[in-house]
Amino acid sequence: MKLCSIPNSFILAMCLLFCSYAVSQSDADELAEKLRKLNTLTGQFEQTLVDAQGQILQESSGTFLLQRPGFFRWETLEPFPQLLVSNLQNIWLYDPDLEQVTVRAYNNQLSQTPALLLSGNVEEINQHYTVKKNQQNIYELVPKASQDLFSMLIVVFNNEQLASMVLKDSLEQQTTFRFLQTQYNRAIDPTEFEFVPPAGTDVITAE
Repeated sequence: MKLCSIPNSFILAMCLLFCSYAVSQSDADELAEKLRKLNTLTGQFEQTLVDAQGQILQESSGTFLLQRPGFFRWETLEPFPQLLVSNLQNIWLYDPDLEQVTVRAYNNQLSQTPALLLSGNVEEINQHYTVKKNQQNIYELVPKASQDLFSMLIVVFNNEQLASMVLKDSLEQQTTFRFLQTQYNRAIDPTEFEFVPPAGTDVITAE
């Protein structure tokens, strides 16, 4: 059986970005300041999904293009091709092996997911998350509102550059995204955030 190379939590996060401890406002402000420097981000990614026992369930890799506010192109190349594209109006999830694309309208739910960090409004981080700086350049974000996508998001920087993100869910599964060969703020052709289904592709409209 073919496994989807983009986990459901991340698809919903890109398509739609409860702690008991007190946290200083400066942690959220500091994270927002780092992310304000990121208007566009391009590079490669490696993704690993492990279960609660640390067993690897899935691995994939590919390329990505991100641009504020809300534009992204996330293309999985291995082990199975898959493409996720947003132009701030529509979001396309294209599976070339199935010759199928699912289209949904872009909406404000994105602001409550990790997509907020990569392509959304960083000023809203404190509105949706409790932020704690765990150690130098590592930030833990916990959703203030209960949700099913993830229970914690960890954002890691290396020399002020975004290095990785980790999603932890209620089943204690963990998805790690490592960002490689990244470039900040390079110009991106707007057509990269458009998608025209190839001839013969089944188009499914989702709510």
